[in-house]
This record gives sequence, C-alpha cells and structure tokens, in this order.
Amino acid sequence: MVHLSERDVAHIYHLRGAIEGLAARLAVAARPNLTVLQATADVMRESAIAGNLDGLLDCDMLFHLELCELSRNPYLIEHARRILLPFFAFVRMRVAASGQQTSAWDKDLEAHQRIVDLLREGDGEVVEVYVKKAMQRFAKTAYDNWEKRVSHAS
Repeated sequence: MVHLSERDVAHIYHLRGAIEGLAARLAVAARPNLTVLQATADVMRESAIAGNLDGLLDCDMLFHLELCELSRNPYLIEHARRILLPFFAFVRMRVAASGQQTSAWDKDLEAHQRIVDLLREGDGEVVEVYVKKAMQRFAKTAYDNWEKRVSHAS
C-alpha cells in the first residue's frame, strides 16, 4: 500500500514536470511515431465518456509512461517508472476512497491531447514548457480532489 502526504504529492508533481517535460523535449528530437500515445489519449477520452474510471486511470498511467518511452533515454524511462507506478497506485486508491467520477478529468483530457498535438508540431522547448505547466494544473486538480476527500471524511 502506498501512503503519500499532500506534501509528497506536491514533490512528485514537481519531479514529474521536470522528467516528463524533458521526455517530451527529447521525444521531439527523436521524431517518434505518436500512434500509441494518440491511441492512449483516445481511449482515455472514451473511458471518461463511458464512466469507466479504471480504464481512464490505466490509460492515464500508460500515457505518461509512453511519453517517457518516446524520449528513448533509458535512464529517464527507469526513473519515470520508479515514480509513476507507485504514484498511480496511490492515485487509484485515493480516487476509489473519494468516490470521484471521470468528470474530474475533463480538463486534463484536453491537456493530454494538447501534449500529443505539440509533439506532432515538433517544437521541443514549447512542449517541454507545456508539460511542466500541465503538471502544475494536474497537481491543482489533485489538491482540489484531495480537499473534497478530506471534507467528505469529516
């Protein structure tokens, strides 16, 4: 079981912004095939529409792992896995405990698609900055949902 404090989550999002932002910039330089990343974003959206929270969470994790894979940097990929696998296990537990619905991801789905689009456009610096800013927004969403969970538990 993974236990993380709100401060731990903030630290993880900062680290994710740095790692995944770098992954995106490196991916642009590698000119990867984005088919798997796009398909994952598509299934995330389909899962959200269907109200399939497990499918959405699975695809969310796969999206971020695939983004890191596209960097073709084995050290980045290794560290991303060390962070993302336990973090998404924690997210899954927290979401289950809070009774969240897939609608909590509506804005995040747009951000995931924008990452794919920016990778396609091919400006590494722009996509790196966007991913870092997206992580800040994802963290805010997590905090907002954290607060809802805390207030429900009271």
